[in-house]
Amino acid sequence: MVQIPPAVRAQLEANNFWQFATTNADGSPAATPVWASVVGDTVLVNTAVGRVKERNVRRDPRVALAMVDRENPYAWIELRGRVVEFIDGEQADRSIDGLAQKYLGLARYATAKPGEQRILLRIEPTAIHMNTEAVRTREAAREARRGGPHEAGA
Repeated sequence: MVQIPPAVRAQLEANNFWQFATTNADGSPAATPVWASVVGDTVLVNTAVGRVKERNVRRDPRVALAMVDRENPYAWIELRGRVVEFIDGEQADRSIDGLAQKYLGLARYATAKPGEQRILLRIEPTAIHMNTEAVRTREAAREARRGGPHEAGA
């Protein structure tokens, strides 16, 4: 397992949308936007039992999560890992309510379908990649607006 760096942890704690990539049964990729959270050095994604992403990770636990910073689209994070635990019941229900609070400001998740069962996917990271040029790109853009140097890192 890879430790989650502070910069990545901060993005997981914020209300960023993540693209969650899994592998379909035929080997083709599937990606969907998800809400995410972090506990220790694991990432949590909540979904409903029976959805494609849940079926895919039961068959092949390898996943990737990616996000682009809304304020600086040159800043991005890719996290690769494996689903190591499936958590259902009350803990999964509390998790989706917590995510609804984080992302929507609602006390409870309001769009569940009748009979829907939630499941929490615990992901252990195996690799984390970040755009290391993003900070310098942002600084260069600020300098250019002020009439300063026009090269990143100058």
